[in-house]
Amino acid sequence: MNQAIGKYQAVELLSTGGMATIYLGTHREMGRQVVIKQLHPHLSQDSEFVKRFEREANILGGLHHQNIVDIIDYFVFEGSYYIVLEYIDGGSLKQLLDKVKTAPLTVAVFIIRQVISGLGYAHEKGIVHRDIKPANIMITKSGIVKITDFGLAYAKEALTITDPGTFVGTLAYLAPEQIKGQKGDEASDLYAAGVMLYQMLTGDNPFAGETHSQSIDRTLRLSPRRLAKLNPEIPIGVDHLVFKLLEKDKHRRYSRSAQVFSDLEPYTLIRNEALSRYMADPDSYQPRQDDQELIVKLARQERWDYFLKRLIIYFVATAMALSAAFYGIKYLSRFFKRNLPVAVMPADTSSPSPIAAPEARQLLNISGTTGARVYIDDRYQGKIPLAINTLDTGQHRLMVKQTGYQDQASDFVLKENQKLAIIVDLLPVVLTPGYLRFSVKPWAEVYVDGNYIDRTPIKAPLKLDAGRHALILRHPNRREHRQDIEINPGDTALISLDLPEAFGYLKLSVLPWAKVLIDGAEHGTTPLGQPLKVSIGEHELKLIGPEGKEWKETIRIAEDIVTERQIVLQ
Repeated sequence: MNQAIGKYQAVELLSTGGMATIYLGTHREMGRQVVIKQLHPHLSQDSEFVKRFEREANILGGLHHQNIVDIIDYFVFEGSYYIVLEYIDGGSLKQLLDKVKTAPLTVAVFIIRQVISGLGYAHEKGIVHRDIKPANIMITKSGIVKITDFGLAYAKEALTITDPGTFVGTLAYLAPEQIKGQKGDEASDLYAAGVMLYQMLTGDNPFAGETHSQSIDRTLRLSPRRLAKLNPEIPIGVDHLVFKLLEKDKHRRYSRSAQVFSDLEPYTLIRNEALSRYMADPDSYQPRQDDQELIVKLARQERWDYFLKRLIIYFVATAMALSAAFYGIKYLSRFFKRNLPVAVMPADTSSPSPIAAPEARQLLNISGTTGARVYIDDRYQGKIPLAINTLDTGQHRLMVKQTGYQDQASDFVLKENQKLAIIVDLLPVVLTPGYLRFSVKPWAEVYVDGNYIDRTPIKAPLKLDAGRHALILRHPNRREHRQDIEINPGDTALISLDLPEAFGYLKLSVLPWAKVLIDGAEHGTTPLGQPLKVSIGEHELKLIGPEGKEWKETIRIAEDIVTERQIVLQ
């Protein structure tokens, strides 16, 4: 096809859904590839669908994050509504899972951690996606994960367009509260991320049934098999994290993306380039040996820690049971003594005073942001999680504080003998961003906090959140540069450096003999007197022997290491 749509040209039909048609297109003047999303013409007359389509454009217009697809344009042309999105040169997580069923632990964790990063940003902006699923997760060829399709998203303060009693989204990834017709929130998005992580690790979505009713029943009732039992190489920490994401009671589920992102950090061992290699050829992908060994070590250590904790709990419970039995027998002995017949009691012995029942007290449980400081009536009480049984009845003032978060204050009333639970999730302090400029010779690929950003020279300063960031600069034939940088609010920092050259050595033994070319440059004829000094990285080795016989291969040179090759030209 070749259809003009305003200043864009639709060149290929990509897909058709219930609400829109998706085309691959180009910007006619700039030549840039784009994705064009057209609201179905018959829905353009329905004000509710038009509102939903416009809402998606407005939401995307306010979201600018490396893990969220960018909107380029929104317009009406000849009575039809269009959204123009950035073109993702890659594929969806659904396409990947259709091909491989399961992904290595390090790959699955890295994908979900990027999804969580994008969700966290959207949630901070007050946006809930409501339709997180593999088809809406795109992965670029450079290994960057992007969330797309905000058609069902809504701003938390806005009214939902969905009619009461209905639910929106894809059933097998909907949280139980959404199945029940309640409006989804941040915890619902995190639940869907947990389903995707479980699916990547096991090859199965446990809540997907053959019919809608089966999917609904499984979501509301089924408890999936534990990951650590299905695969002993999966660390118990990952198992616990996934099942906390899959809690059916959303109040027991993770409520903040930042906490999930942090809890995934110990298992995040790869970077974008590794995901890029995996996406290019999943069947031949081999995780680094060091990563594999570390995951196995983590799994074994966590299982040992878990065993020790259970053993300690067992001994403590046994000790408490024995203590209770001892004091129970002692109490019964005193009871029977007090209730002996009067005739056998000495006349001058007065009966003992009855044992007073323990005084009932009020109990306050505070949970939420772990480690936050709790003040009640301006008096410090401890850190979350916290249980307090010393408060009097009546009204009290609660203040919760944590460095880097906004203070939260509230009043509560404690009644006699009441057990009250309060959840306090502090919001992070939003600081003015800072900027980072680069002057790097000869050039470098820029990674910030493990995520690929761009290749220098970068024209515009890089916008970053205030705080500390991990910076990596990589060049295929230069020594890698790593440093931690501190970004101050509103300031622009400059990274100016020459990446130092680094060399290794190539020792060749060729029979009978050959002219040696590396990356097309001649380096003599074998036998060579000494190893060749070659810059690090990958190079093309070409040998030309007698009668023009050729040998080609790609070699990788490591710094200060002698790489040996013995070749027989036949």
